[in-house]
Amino acid sequence: MNNAPTTRAVLMTQVATAEALAATCAIHGVQATALPSEIGAYIPSDAATAERLATSLSSAITAVPFLLLSVADDRLSVHRYQDGERGEDVPGALVLDSLPADVENFLLGTVTIGDLAGGVDSGSIGRWKALRILARTSRALKAQAKGRTE
Repeated sequence: MNNAPTTRAVLMTQVATAEALAATCAIHGVQATALPSEIGAYIPSDAATAERLATSLSSAITAVPFLLLSVADDRLSVHRYQDGERGEDVPGALVLDSLPADVENFLLGTVTIGDLAGGVDSGSIGRWKALRILARTSRALKAQAKGRTE
């Protein structure tokens, strides 16, 4: 039996909603559970899976950076991903203060994915539904931005 602890990881995004992130995952054949937060949707995972997700999704959504946060041996590591490439390391202390409580609790191991509310499983979204979700999200964000400029 392997007693090594699983490294917990979170892929933080600037995608507006968990539904839109799950739809993006579905279109690209990525199995993940996306969760909402006040700073952008995120995907909790283990470190190995999260690295594959970061590479894949940052290739698909090229306009914004992703942050991969992982905890091993009580140490937070943060790496930036953009355009499918791992970028610079980010000091964990800079990120820690702005993390939503659910993300921090998952990384600390005090909650599991199942404990987190609002999860959207990409496997439950078909391709056409995913396209409709993304179109609806895009329209809503454009209307919101237009409202701010008037």
